[in-house]
Amino acid sequence: MSTTQKIAIAVTAILAISAFPEQAEACGECKRFKRGVIRPAVEDFKRETRNLGENTEEAVRESGRLARNQLETSKDALDAYAEQVGRDGNFLRAGYVMQREYVNGTTDNTVNALQQSSMLRTAAQVGAAAYGGPAALGPFNGMYVYKVTGNSGLAVKTAIVSGGSAYLTGQVATSLGATAGDIAGRAAVSGHIAGTANAAMGGKYEEGFALGATSSVALSTYQNLTGGSPDGRPSQGEPYSKSADFDVGKSDWSRPQVGIANPNPVGARPNWSDFTTEHSPYLRALSKAPGTNAGAIGHDIFAAKYAVTGPALQLTIPPLFVLSYQALGTQRDDRLLETALEERDKK
Repeated sequence: MSTTQKIAIAVTAILAISAFPEQAEACGECKRFKRGVIRPAVEDFKRETRNLGENTEEAVRESGRLARNQLETSKDALDAYAEQVGRDGNFLRAGYVMQREYVNGTTDNTVNALQQSSMLRTAAQVGAAAYGGPAALGPFNGMYVYKVTGNSGLAVKTAIVSGGSAYLTGQVATSLGATAGDIAGRAAVSGHIAGTANAAMGGKYEEGFALGATSSVALSTYQNLTGGSPDGRPSQGEPYSKSADFDVGKSDWSRPQVGIANPNPVGARPNWSDFTTEHSPYLRALSKAPGTNAGAIGHDIFAAKYAVTGPALQLTIPPLFVLSYQALGTQRDDRLLETALEERDKK
């Protein structure tokens, strides 16, 4: 299990203990868990936070490279069209050749970018599940594995296992209620599904179980804190003009909410000197990245609920984003993808 996955488990545990204090107080294992898992993970979290700038820079760099490669792909597709027309004058066939060239090139460019940046890969997985439903993760992971390994058998197996486990986990997430027993029951079943899937791909059952159960607890915690479930889809529409008494919990969660609340009317033209508020063209673009808007909404509601102000307001952003992405199942799903690639390396 990677350092990032261990951190995600620990951060989720910390926030879950905060959200369900009575249940945590009654838990005899909590003290040992704090000593053995949370404290070491805090040190890991500090180290990973220092690497956040580097990881973000990597994602931006790969996004730029992807854009340049897409321009080249478009040019190659147009050249293929012209060449086919010149060869036999069949415009219909030429259109097919152009489309095939463009789709193949786009797929290759995307997979190359996802291989180089874990941030982009996480965003792509969240986007696939958000738009196509949990089961859509199967075809996405299968395609990714095939493009990376060229092994069609492993790709089909990955698609079936990851899509099936994501679908089953999605069904479990909507079952039972909000009592401590319900939360524990969902976590146990979700953990078993993820553990079985990870073992089916050649990995360790316990690693899959830990990430699956943690993802379930993260979702319950996010729902307890916010009153709703995280939406991994990119933001849509215009940002709000927020007054001091604005209630984020009752707002439209699909609208851009990444950044500092801005009470002024939304301008007709982008303010390119604004780098910090929700009206900023840069942060509005960031809110289009799958999962980021859900993280921002979760943090805003958390801050209002617990009256978080000053430096603590900034310090609580990373853990709330970790919680949001964990609730969306990112670490669980990425572990399954890593297991599939590790299985390829064993052979």
